[in-house]
Amino acid sequence: MLRDGTVVAHETGLKDVETVVMHMIGRTLDTGYPRSRIPSRDEVLHVADLRSARLKGVDLHVNRGEIVCVAGLVGSGRTELLRVIFGLDRLDSGAIRLKGHAFVPRSPGHSIANGLGFVAEDRKRQSLVLELGVSANLVLGNEPAVRRLGFMSSGLEDRLVQKAIHSLRIKTSSARTRIGTLSGGNQQKVVLGRWLARRTQLLLIDEPTVGIDVGARAEFYKLLDEYVAAGGACLVVSSDLTEVLGLADRVVVMRDGASVAEMEKTEMNRENLLRAMTAVAA
Repeated sequence: MLRDGTVVAHETGLKDVETVVMHMIGRTLDTGYPRSRIPSRDEVLHVADLRSARLKGVDLHVNRGEIVCVAGLVGSGRTELLRVIFGLDRLDSGAIRLKGHAFVPRSPGHSIANGLGFVAEDRKRQSLVLELGVSANLVLGNEPAVRRLGFMSSGLEDRLVQKAIHSLRIKTSSARTRIGTLSGGNQQKVVLGRWLARRTQLLLIDEPTVGIDVGARAEFYKLLDEYVAAGGACLVVSSDLTEVLGLADRVVVMRDGASVAEMEKTEMNRENLLRAMTAVAA
């Protein structure tokens, strides 16, 4: 087995998953999903009969301190839902309320100004500038926070960047390291760190752990749990049913552009999700 370009173990025969993972990442791994959060009844997002070119009627809500996952087959409208809420795609009809107030997403910039953040599925093309360093990618969109008297302050920028690197446990040799050379997990942490620096109230996350190794997945789940436990809220799209079942406080199932089912934690299991996703009768 290899880790960081070095042979770390010679094994013969089939080994248990825990042993393989330990050799891969150099430590034991808690493969569970942390849950320090306590969902509240304080509604952050409410959407009713949302319709667009791809959406045919979506209803859901997300409370503070809660992770709501959206499950569905490819083409069900999962990604399009996040794009409409964030202002990337046009909303044709329906109602969105943020913190109890009517909201019409005019553009991504308008959504960001109202406390929304968006982590795209394709982080390399849609969320990062791979030619720039870790620092530049963390500051991207957060320029007002590192300005003093209208000018960029290197001191404020360094404090923001170092705080993110430390709190998110981003593994990089330097804040100036080109982000394209980092692992997928560390790249995803940088994207998350950018939104956390803005004190975003609601995170929209599309396929959070695609292309991320098993060790980085556990760390990312912990970061999401910490963010939500501190009063944030997450709406997460994932095609990984194990991830959905482990991460979600509630699940909304989509099919053919519409929300067709909502399940509480006690109702969530693989069979119920697949049945709702595929419209297979019991």
